[in-house]
Amino acid sequence: MTWIRVGGVDKRHSVRIYTINHCTPCTKTRAFFEINSIEYEYLNIDRADPEGRKEAMIEIGEYLPAKGVTIAYPIIIIDELTAIIGFDERKLSRILEL
Repeated sequence: MTWIRVGGVDKRHSVRIYTINHCTPCTKTRAFFEINSIEYEYLNIDRADPEGRKEAMIEIGEYLPAKGVTIAYPIIIIDELTAIIGFDERKLSRILEL
């Protein structure tokens, strides 16, 4: 898997974003981090090789409850503790203390 790091002034949090192609919420999420100058890494699952996709899905599964969650993108992992599914500007602002 190849993670792409996008630099930012704000490095207080570790942020990883799982994205897919042609995903408007994914684009909005990345724009949110760039506008707020928050450093993050992202992985476009559609561009990963089959082994990378499998690895990504295993990682994603570690952050989601065992049952009852529909996977939608983006999936944002903050400080390896908090998983946010989809683009939620209010929740992101609160968690990132903006």
